[in-house]
Amino acid sequence: LYAIRSSKALLRHTNTMNKPMTPTHANFTIDLQVACENITPPSLDDFNLWVGSALSTCKRDHVEVCIRLVEADESHKLNKQFRKKDCPTDVLSFPYHYEQRDNDQALLGDIVICADCLEAKARERGVKPSDHWAHIVIHSVLHLLGFDHLEDKQATTMESLEVDILEKLGVQNPYDT
Repeated sequence: LYAIRSSKALLRHTNTMNKPMTPTHANFTIDLQVACENITPPSLDDFNLWVGSALSTCKRDHVEVCIRLVEADESHKLNKQFRKKDCPTDVLSFPYHYEQRDNDQALLGDIVICADCLEAKARERGVKPSDHWAHIVIHSVLHLLGFDHLEDKQATTMESLEVDILEKLGVQNPYDT
């Protein structure tokens, strides 16, 4: 169990996914908490790239995002408590509603990812785990930014944004699988 904190003002770094890169110009901080064992999470550079790409596309910066990687039991407990679903899930997003003042860095929200569930879904869908990680992180950041997919029009808008961001990173459309 460990935590890493990363601040980025301009991302131009090596992409461990060996994909085309788009520099992002968002100023943000990621608080990465790894609360699970027996996984090798994506690199901090990858998390920075994915979060930064979503924030930059939506023209948001000066925010902090907490990403917590958990075991299935913690995911199950949170999913039951907050969504009334009695099973683990690959990802949960908890937006924090705030008023940002000038250049203060505001907490955008928390993302909880169950690596085992995420990688199982990637296998089930026949996609590379690294591509599914990218999709889920970007999808979750968009939720933190207020996007949703409860109604068809919202889903179309959100999915279009996801596909555009992922395409710039060299990741295929996840909705075509």
